Amino acid sequence: MVICTGAVQLASAIAAMWSTSGRSERNRTCENHLLIHDLAAPAEQREEFAACIRTLAEQVEKWKSIQYVQPPTVPEFQAAMRRPSVPSMQALADIFDIHACDELYVGQVEKPFSVAMRCLLSGSRQISYGDGIALNFSNIYYNPREFHKGKLRRYGKRAIAQLKVQWKRLRGRPFTPIYAPPKPDEYRLLLKNMFDQRLSDVGSLDPELFVELFNSFATHLPDQAPVADEQLRELEQHAGSNVALLTSNFAETGRTSLDGEVDGYLQLLDQLPQGDGVALIIKPHPRDSYEKIDRIKAAASARYERTICLNDPWTFYLPFESLYAKYLAASQRPTYVASVSSACISLELLYGQECLLGFGENFVEREFVPLWAPLRQVHEADLQRIVRSIRKQNSIRPRQAA
Repeated sequence: MVICTGAVQLASAIAAMWSTSGRSERNRTCENHLLIHDLAAPAEQREEFAACIRTLAEQVEKWKSIQYVQPPTVPEFQAAMRRPSVPSMQALADIFDIHACDELYVGQVEKPFSVAMRCLLSGSRQISYGDGIALNFSNIYYNPREFHKGKLRRYGKRAIAQLKVQWKRLRGRPFTPIYAPPKPDEYRLLLKNMFDQRLSDVGSLDPELFVELFNSFATHLPDQAPVADEQLRELEQHAGSNVALLTSNFAETGRTSLDGEVDGYLQLLDQLPQGDGVALIIKPHPRDSYEKIDRIKAAASARYERTICLNDPWTFYLPFESLYAKYLAASQRPTYVASVSSACISLELLYGQECLLGFGENFVEREFVPLWAPLRQVHEADLQRIVRSIRKQNSIRPRQAA
């Protein structure tokens, strides 16, 4: 069973599955189930996002079932697990029609559904593929409340946690249990210990698995997004350069204002080529809102000869790595990339594409809300350090021709 929360996470999970148990086409004893959950996209976009993940999964593996776990299903599943008169595994069969699980591939971030599944399947072999492009970090790395929390007594923290759980139960909302899920039996990561967590026993994932997966994800792109395909192919007919902007979902999560985030992207773009011959490619984060992407396009388009906004229901959610590999990696036009997230890591590591990274410390201090600003500054500093390390390795390691 694979449970995942996004398209890049799907690539990490499948790479871990192939490395651990092989591919289904070579292992006829496998029966695979995919559960997609907690997409955290705007509510009206979640079905589109889930449909994209489903299609990508079907392109690279064989599945007995693929299911999108709707948000209301999570508390229903948690409630079924707690019924004393019903065996806990019965909840898995009743709700998802899955009757056994030998291996569970799970991301690192502890979401209510993933924690419930890990606790339920404590007897199964559990393999963590980290988060994003198979990276690891502690559970407090992205938690501003933990980052800012003072010396609150342990019993006080536990009492508050219990009250929160009971409140969410009463309202029928998903909740993260206050007990910890079992530690994974093993980790399969592309890059280990790059952030604040230190793991000692980690299985390494071959970068070429990700290159293969991202290439496969782009196989049917001309059929799924014909307009974007034509626009991106047409670039090669003109001299000039490409500027790709990779956004993230900061306004949607309340970390900064919409105006502030859009202004941050414009300031980033000011550091890269503009004007005649330059094409701007806007690649949304899959958890962005359509409104924000439209705002960015309207504000930035006049600075470029042409603008390609990847806001159709396919390329919006497709990993940028797939688009880069298909249209930009071998292009005669130089490509510049502005990124504000860990997407820069895969581009630098897999393709040697250097990225302009982050909003910068001063902008974050000014525009991000006080709860999130210190954590964002730490994350940008970590990304800069990781990218420097990758570039150093790339400079001393000959790269194979694509």
